[in-house]
Amino acid sequence: MHDPRFKRLLKQFFAEFFWLFFPSWAERFDFDSVEWLDKELVSDALQGESRFVDVIAKLATREPIPGPDGRSAESWLALVHVEIEAADTAAP
Repeated sequence: MHDPRFKRLLKQFFAEFFWLFFPSWAERFDFDSVEWLDKELVSDALQGESRFVDVIAKLATREPIPGPDGRSAESWLALVHVEIEAADTAAP
């Protein structure tokens, strides 16, 4: 299974991953403040289920991001959830 390798690569090159695929979001994040929250248990109140998520990064934003009500705080944290899926199949 390649999941552990991909997780390691993602953690090592997290900022580069964002700059390559999500540049408008990358400029908002302070990548020096990344804290990894691996295998966090998340419960879904609507579905009544709990499950573990693959990778969650907690990091500060460079500037406060206004909330839906238009207000902002002095600082904000972002949680970035990356779900890594792998199937052991090969296309013919």
